[in-house]
Amino acid sequence: MISFDKNRVLQYYCAPMSPQCPELVDPERFARQESSCSGSAQLDQFERIAPMLASQEGSVDFRFRFTRDTRHRPLLQGRVEGVLLLQCQRCMEPVDLSVDAEVSLVVVQGLDEAESLEPEFDPLILEEERVNLLQLVEDELLLAIPAVPRHLDCEAATTESGEELETEAVHENPFDVLAQLKKSND
Repeated sequence: MISFDKNRVLQYYCAPMSPQCPELVDPERFARQESSCSGSAQLDQFERIAPMLASQEGSVDFRFRFTRDTRHRPLLQGRVEGVLLLQCQRCMEPVDLSVDAEVSLVVVQGLDEAESLEPEFDPLILEEERVNLLQLVEDELLLAIPAVPRHLDCEAATTESGEELETEAVHENPFDVLAQLKKSND
């Protein structure tokens, strides 16, 4: 109890502040303590998504809460949010991708246990005792990136002469030669 006035005693209520997330966590211990954490990471920290980005400037925010599922396994729930700057594969200009990914991971011991999970959960098979939270954030970012990033409505890239660049390779049909020979014989 904190006193704000000598004559009156007032209680100070506030939501508990989430501590900064450590990079490595023990999901068993964090679930037992029902810990929560939040943080922010610069995009240039993520080596696997770097080649996919048009710019590595910016950051992503994340928050995680550790509890237990119905079978008392460690459950990691949270959210990853941010904006990635990708290259549109149609016009070759930068395109913003807003990421708002929900995370629901259950720590499992193997593939058999992973296959029996409820559909709303994804498995997390641990190779070590601790989990690297930044790698989990990067995994979520990788899952959010579309196979072919592009604007919803954009013009195809053009050459200096104004011709549209071909986005797909044109394959010749090997039977076109036979069709032309047949026409010439008729």
